Amino acid sequence: EEELNRLGADQLLRFAQEVRSSVVSQEEIELEGVEIAQRYYDAKEQIYYALAVLDREKVCPILEQKISNLSQELENYLKLVEERGEQKDFLSGLSFLLQAKRKLKRLVNLQAEVQVICKEFFPINFSMADLILKEYELRNSVKIMVLAFEENPYQPQSRVIESHLLSLLSSYGFSVVPAPQKLRLMLPEEIQEKIAEQRLELSQEPNYFVLGSFELKPLSQTQIGSHLYYFFLVGGRLDFLDLSQGKILLSIYQPEVVSSKVGKTEPEQAVLKSLSLAGQYFASQLGLELKEKYQIEKPGK
Repeated sequence: EEELNRLGADQLLRFAQEVRSSVVSQEEIELEGVEIAQRYYDAKEQIYYALAVLDREKVCPILEQKISNLSQELENYLKLVEERGEQKDFLSGLSFLLQAKRKLKRLVNLQAEVQVICKEFFPINFSMADLILKEYELRNSVKIMVLAFEENPYQPQSRVIESHLLSLLSSYGFSVVPAPQKLRLMLPEEIQEKIAEQRLELSQEPNYFVLGSFELKPLSQTQIGSHLYYFFLVGGRLDFLDLSQGKILLSIYQPEVVSSKVGKTEPEQAVLKSLSLAGQYFASQLGLELKEKYQIEKPGK
C-alpha cells in the first residue's frame, strides 16, 4: 500500500491495467496429460469429435512436481533480481524480474490446472501485483544520461537525434536526463575515455550513459519542377555504457541512414529532416538491442 501511494495517477492506471491483463491471461487453463481415447467423424455435419480421457493418478503427481520446479525457478530469479540490485546492475535485475513474471504466469496456470483436475490448492508465495511494483521500482532505478553530438551547420546546438533517444528511453519507465553543458564542450572520445577510467564526475549520479556521435553528409541536390530539393544523409555511432563498470554494454554503428528520398527546398529543413530520420532509426535500433540482450520491453508489453 505504501508503494502504491508513491505512484502517480498515470502509473496507478498502468499498474491496474497490467494486473488486470495478467489476471485475465492467467485464467486460460492448459490441460496436460490428456489422452484421446476415441475419435469420430460426422460426415454429414463435417465435424470431428474426440473423446478425451484424463488419468488423475498419473497426471496429478506430474503437475505437482511442475509446480514445485517452477516455484524454485521463480525464487531463484527473484534472488538474482536482489543480487543485481545490490550490484547496481539494474538492467540485468530488470531482465531477471521480467523472466520471473513469465514464470509466475505459468505457475498460476498450473495452479488452476491442479485445482480443476486434482481438487487440490497449492498456494503461491508471490503475487503478480508485488512483481509489477518491483518492476516499476527497478525501471525507475535505471538512471540514464543521454548525450548525442550531431552536425548541423544551420543550428549548431540542435538536439534532434538526442530528443528521439530521450523519448524512447523515457517510454521504458527509466529516469532519463540530458547531459550538462560541460560535457557538450568535450569531445566524444574524451568522454568515453573518462567513462572507461571511471573518472567522469557527474552531480546527477546516473548509472548508465548513452553517448552518440553523428556526421552529416550531403547526398544530392535535385531539380523537381521549378524547385531545387536538398537531400542529406546522417551516419554515426551510439554506445550504451555502464558507468559503474566503465564498459560498453550495447553499441550501434550505421555509417549512413537512408534518407528515404525525403528532400526539402530549404537546406536547413532538409538537414533537420535527415537528423530526425536518423534519430528514429537509432532509437528503434536501441530498443531492439535492449530487447535482444535484456528481454526488456516497454511497460505493459
